[in-house]
Amino acid sequence: MRMILAATVVAALTLPASAQVSPETLAAAQELYTTTEMSDEAHVALYCGAAYTLVSQILASQGSPAEQTDPLAALANQLLAKAEELLIAEGVSDEDRTALGEAFTYVANHQVIEGAEEPEYTEEECSAAAAQ
Repeated sequence: MRMILAATVVAALTLPASAQVSPETLAAAQELYTTTEMSDEAHVALYCGAAYTLVSQILASQGSPAEQTDPLAALANQLLAKAEELLIAEGVSDEDRTALGEAFTYVANHQVIEGAEEPEYTEEECSAAAAQ
């Protein structure tokens, strides 16, 4: 299985901190996020995988110990792999999975990191998705 989602989420995180996502890019990401048809299970796994990736990367960049960042990174990888598997089974193309990975990363960043909106899923919902 190709791990397009994990690579796309990481690539979206490589933007320098000064390179903010434009309002137009965020709006396009939010539209893709809300209009793409996929199972609820894939949606929560992709969102939470992106959110855990963001949080683990930020904590690592702030010098947090591996004991704190590694479990989050492992959850992110687990959820992104699950989302990838589900989306492949649902017939989502490589190109569309790449676009979704990017869009979900921008939306999760906007909601979780920037705090601009209420997060779509709680930490408890994300943990439950990882446990399934």
